[in-house]
Amino acid sequence: MKMRLSMTCLMGAIFLLTFSACYQGRGGKCVFEGKLTGAVGGERVFLSRLEDRVNFRSCLAVVDTAFVEDDNSFRFQWPATESGWYELSSSEGWSLLPNPVYLRPGDHLSVEVVTGTKRTARDWKGAFEEFYPYYLEARDVGELSGSELYELPPDSFRRYMDDVLNTREDLLRQYKTKSDSLAPLVSHARAQLRYSYASEHFDYLKYHNYYAYDTFHHLFPEDPVFFAFLDTANLGSGFMKHIPEYQRAVNGYLDHGFQIQTRSLPDSVRWQRELTVKTQIVRNSWQGSLQDAGFNALFASPFALEDPHLFNIADSADLFFRNSTSDKLSYQKFRYVLDKFERLRPGQTVPPLGLPDASDLIFSIESLKGKVVYIDFWGTWCFPCLEELPNSLALRDSFEGEDVAFVFVALESGKESVDRWRGFVTGKRDLDYAAFLPRMKWPGIHLLAEGQFGNPEIRDFLISYAPSYMLVGRDGKIIKPRAPRPGNPETIKLIRKALAGPKCLTCPEEEKG
Repeated sequence: MKMRLSMTCLMGAIFLLTFSACYQGRGGKCVFEGKLTGAVGGERVFLSRLEDRVNFRSCLAVVDTAFVEDDNSFRFQWPATESGWYELSSSEGWSLLPNPVYLRPGDHLSVEVVTGTKRTARDWKGAFEEFYPYYLEARDVGELSGSELYELPPDSFRRYMDDVLNTREDLLRQYKTKSDSLAPLVSHARAQLRYSYASEHFDYLKYHNYYAYDTFHHLFPEDPVFFAFLDTANLGSGFMKHIPEYQRAVNGYLDHGFQIQTRSLPDSVRWQRELTVKTQIVRNSWQGSLQDAGFNALFASPFALEDPHLFNIADSADLFFRNSTSDKLSYQKFRYVLDKFERLRPGQTVPPLGLPDASDLIFSIESLKGKVVYIDFWGTWCFPCLEELPNSLALRDSFEGEDVAFVFVALESGKESVDRWRGFVTGKRDLDYAAFLPRMKWPGIHLLAEGQFGNPEIRDFLISYAPSYMLVGRDGKIIKPRAPRPGNPETIKLIRKALAGPKCLTCPEEEKG
């Protein structure tokens, strides 16, 4: 039995954004101000350079920070000395604009943006106001998306995507003729089109078999014509390589290369070799801008922490990239991501974790120091998580009366989901999955991470999929940032070694029993 999961926007509220910008002469201050209708007073919003974005929720630095006032107004003010692309983000890192804006010193721009599940910008006034409606018109080209698009046969998908690209480029050419001053915006939009076109193809290869045949196998089209999109995107050129669309396309290109090289391996082996194979591709087969973006793609995979050689690979990649690249910004982004992984390196102290239990009392993992801790990140909505529950109970029974704590962190969102979790773990309801856990109180420490993967308390654990597991020693140091599942025989061995104390975990291999 399989459960098809769908992504939902973490920003449930739809609110109206109005902002404007002005510049008072050379060396003056540039001001962005406006209103966030529906926002809560005291919320923070951020202005950042587009080229500083690391991934869809992180950036290297912000230009300015503003607090939303009680009347929903906000104000940015900073000295602008050069032209550039900017984006506005929420405190959670989500972009509030459907497209970035291009501003020169001295420019004035205002716009209203409806954000939420489908962000829409309208009523552009000021600098380049005649260009920005292009984004709304381009978005309306093409009727298919998501599962409808991925279910198409390869030939039909290719023709459909070519038609969409050609229509959008024809539209872009109309805007190009309006004014020579629009050249930077047209070039940027064209790069977005070409790289997004490539990304859609890579996504299709990843998801087609899932949506069309309910399997998780990567698609390998037999017709070489399908890959003509690579010539169109020209990823090796590195044109505008710091826009998010380029990095996303490179991520897809690297993943496809990995799939090709590991096609004959069983899944259990393939995913453990992901980082090793991808690193070899980036170091040995790519160069220039493509190689720079490739290094930044290495740790984009949510399964990176599953690789037993992660930190050895990271150290080697860091040394190579630092000495080979001339692009300091690319390397800074690489280090930004790597530093987050470093916090989970075995031997590091487990990040703080304080979450409410089923009685709404805050429980801190630090109180478990002196015990081996096995953390299970799961959700009532996650079928593989529920499927593992009998193994979780059996694993806990194996260490009954010993200094081992089993902590279950539920990734839930919304009142209905939270109520379902609370009833389930207290034995008051069985979620219609009685085969996994009969109506009984579930032993262990149960904590709630409301907001699912976006909960700030679990951010440092880099949880991006469920189920995920972690093993922590008696001394509060990380043993396995991604431990094996409860049903894996290796898990019992790891916990037994952890109970023997940290010294055993650092002995030479031949001395480990």
